[in-house]
Amino acid sequence: MVEARLDELRGEIAEGLEQARRGELIPGDEVFARIRQNSRERNG
Repeated sequence: MVEARLDELRGEIAEGLEQARRGELIPGDEVFARIRQNSRERNG
């Protein structure tokens, strides 16, 4: 089970690296806004 999750994460990381190489990046302020929103939704 742990190995399966690690393989999944490796695939997601590889996908993200390919997106970054193509210039498909999200601006930092947008990323942090998403993180803050997700945190508020989880923590109330």
